Amino acid sequence: MAFSPDLFGHIRINRSAVERRAATVVKRRSVKKDYQAAWLLKVITCIDLTTLAGDDTPGRVRRLCQKAMRPVRRDILEGLGVADLDITI
Repeated sequence: MAFSPDLFGHIRINRSAVERRAATVVKRRSVKKDYQAAWLLKVITCIDLTTLAGDDTPGRVRRLCQKAMRPVRRDILEGLGVADLDITI
């Protein structure tokens, strides 16, 4: 479907209310304690290390592959008690 600005012309937005609400999201929606580590580990699995540059050397590609296979140091994973999760990108 092509974009048509006419579809949105009748929508009314209370800008000050939206800005107030947006300002409170950071204060109310933070992830704490053990859940924070879990979220950060999940984010790591979503990282895209695809190389799109035409000037990549074989060495750069090897480093990229190594980073994808082991994105977090083993000692950190062990400290978090998640070394057995096999976190990869």
